[in-house]
Amino acid sequence: SILPIYMPRSFGASGWGVTGASAGLLIGLFFPPLGFIIGALIGAFLFELIRQRGLVDALIAGLGSFIGFAIGTVVKVALAGAITGWLLFKALLPLT
Repeated sequence: SILPIYMPRSFGASGWGVTGASAGLLIGLFFPPLGFIIGALIGAFLFELIRQRGLVDALIAGLGSFIGFAIGTVVKVALAGAITGWLLFKALLPLT
């Protein structure tokens, strides 16, 4: 999903924050499940701190990344449920 990378920008993150969110997501994949849940948040937060934006701005950028991850996950689960429901409907529909 691209939302954890896109959302920090809409929350005011710099390019450093977006890069941090991307790096956090990639590194977080090696530490499931908690790693990829908060990896983008921590990555965006740390990279904004490195850029010396301030604690509040860095936290907002990290929060934007987490919100993007959460929204992306909800959309994926909803689509998977819809596809599963459609396939079950088609499989259980009597052939007439």
